[in-house]
Amino acid sequence: MDGSSSLSKYHQSFNNSNRKNLQDSDLLVTATSPLRLYVHSDPNNILWNNIMSQSIRFCRPIMLVYIKENKEVVLKIKEEVEKEILNLHPFKVYLSGHKYVLINYKFVLSMIDGKILVYIADTSSMQCCPICHA
Repeated sequence: MDGSSSLSKYHQSFNNSNRKNLQDSDLLVTATSPLRLYVHSDPNNILWNNIMSQSIRFCRPIMLVYIKENKEVVLKIKEEVEKEILNLHPFKVYLSGHKYVLINYKFVLSMIDGKILVYIADTSSMQCCPICHA
């Protein structure tokens, strides 16, 4: 999850009157990136590993919202995404010969910037530790 406040501003106007105070840079992106595919019965049997986990190469957007990034918005979107994760069901891919591959998902909130971390960890500043709040 990340806002786009550092992107270029092109000063394009919005036609919708509800968005008059928004700018081009007020875009909040929530994305997912696969990290690893492994055999469930043997986690050491890794079929695929993302060697560029911080790269946008494998990122896929879940949600793009024109909204100003703030604590309430971030926490609401985080809650919505967590609800969607809880409602995921295993995905079954059928192969020939009555065989199938069952894919389970495990999501980890791992690619967030400092401002998002401050909101989620409920710390008062980026200079505070998100774990112990010191």
